[in-house]
Amino acid sequence: MSGRSLALVVALAACDRPSPLVLCHNANCIGPDVEHDDDLPTLHKSLAQTYDGLPALDGIEIDTFWWGAESRCLFAHDLSHATDVSANDAATAIANYLLANDRPSFNGERFYMLMELKPNVAESFSEMHTAAQYTQHATCLLDAIDIIAAAARTKGHAITFGVLTAAPEGLRVLAADPRWQALATEPGVETLLIADIFAPYSSVVPHLSDFDDVKLDAVEYHPDFMTVSKREAYRSLGLDLIEWSYVPTSESFAAIERWEPKYVLTNDAMLLRRWIDD
Repeated sequence: MSGRSLALVVALAACDRPSPLVLCHNANCIGPDVEHDDDLPTLHKSLAQTYDGLPALDGIEIDTFWWGAESRCLFAHDLSHATDVSANDAATAIANYLLANDRPSFNGERFYMLMELKPNVAESFSEMHTAAQYTQHATCLLDAIDIIAAAARTKGHAITFGVLTAAPEGLRVLAADPRWQALATEPGVETLLIADIFAPYSSVVPHLSDFDDVKLDAVEYHPDFMTVSKREAYRSLGLDLIEWSYVPTSESFAAIERWEPKYVLTNDAMLLRRWIDD
């Protein structure tokens, strides 16, 4: 093969590489260190990252945890780290970022804001929400969304709000709330309901059928556990794919090429950007 032909093959391969939307996983995409997941200093650093003079991110994903014993809504993955930061504190930080930037996302068209509703309300995964706690958690999410939406509205940013969870009832309660329903009627606002079906090894992970009466828009998966049959089931329902993994690896990159998700949640935005451009 001539040098010119080889260069053409390489160029065509690069053109074929997927270019998913890059979202920050657990508000931490400066490096795969779970000790810094869902904390405000790392959230600020993650949002401040740039790539080729543009924001490195298309959006961000944060965790929200309803602490049942104290009836508080936390910006937290669980109770093993700090419990003094509220979901509204994180929302205010993101709102300030939107207010301070004329172009808040790499894509230049829309900012993507995902929020996870953690299913448990205590240390144990078996301690799930009561009906009242699902309502309280939905209110918490909507209050945080209101803070971010007000900033996007002020700056004229188009924005997508997505809520993901492994608790189908959490999405049912949220979807029935008039405040959630009203969001999608606002100009420039898109809403997503997302099933978190991340692994087959735990009893707390739901099956797709558990969401039968939820009008899903997307499903989150881990590359280690995606299969052709699952992908086809998701496609048959018109669901967008969201890939996440703690550490970017050759396997997770290969999964992006194989499954072609619309979104990728990453703890290393700069590495993912370089891989997309390679």
